Amino acid sequence: MKHVRWLRAIWLAVIALTVSLDLAAQGGGQPGLPGNYTKEGTSISLLLTPSFGFILHMPGERQPRSGNYTIDGNNLTLTEGAAGQSTLFTIQGEKLYDPYGMAWIKQGTPDPAPTPSPAPAPAPVPAPALTPEPGPAQVPAPAQAPAPAPMPQAQDSHQLTINDQAEFNAYAAAASQIDPAAKAAALERFLQAYPQSVTRKSVLNILMNTYRRLNDDTKSLSAAKRGLQMDPNDDEAIFVAVEIEMKECNRAGDAQICNDAAALGKRGLGIPKPPAYTDDNWTRTTAITYPYYRAAIAMARPVSPTPAPAPASLP
Repeated sequence: MKHVRWLRAIWLAVIALTVSLDLAAQGGGQPGLPGNYTKEGTSISLLLTPSFGFILHMPGERQPRSGNYTIDGNNLTLTEGAAGQSTLFTIQGEKLYDPYGMAWIKQGTPDPAPTPSPAPAPAPVPAPALTPEPGPAQVPAPAQAPAPAPMPQAQDSHQLTINDQAEFNAYAAAASQIDPAAKAAALERFLQAYPQSVTRKSVLNILMNTYRRLNDDTKSLSAAKRGLQMDPNDDEAIFVAVEIEMKECNRAGDAQICNDAAALGKRGLGIPKPPAYTDDNWTRTTAITYPYYRAAIAMARPVSPTPAPAPASLP
């Protein structure tokens, strides 16, 4: 399954959160630290949640990395996953600096414009009150890069917009869970609480892979099938469903399962390259998926025709 693990690693994470609002939170003596940061000169994004969780989106990875963070003075430590791998950042104002000296800039923080001569300091501006309605939280869908500004409708751009703060908080809390069982349960609760969420398809993809980590093929297949109801050409969901149904076909020999896997295999061979893939990544991906799809098609079982009713006897 080495190739399968590599394939999952190159699939773009469906979810990276781009926060367009100020999260009013105090984090270990660093007011306003939670929020979305982008690594300077790249599209890599890091979300720090008020509950001391983080979500890191790396281009080329379909599922985001997640974990927890701690603060000690001006030091920010990210601890990723169950392995406990840590990365130390330095906090300087509205920027974070990684161990290589690269700056991570908080979204919505303007770069200071140069002035020809010193100007008197402006009068202090009071912090914004918490009562006005917050702006929407932006969740980029898989794409090469997010649009520079949110569009009114998600289908007209590569962005999904969470307008409800409670929904956004529930999404961030579920997606940043480290323990797979707790993450799966939180994602299922999110889907039940927000069945019409614009993030539903992305949440189903994360849920599908979380169940895979738990070796629960039944629930992983269920998540894949739910995702395919929303997007019949989702390449990752097709691949996961084909792989699981091929195993079940070999185990039980059920004609319906075998034929369903074959039908999905045909669909997988016919989908065009998604915009999120480079030509090279798509070539490498199909080099792995296409043999599975062809094998699934070869497992199709003939369906016995329904016998015609016997003609009525003549009087």
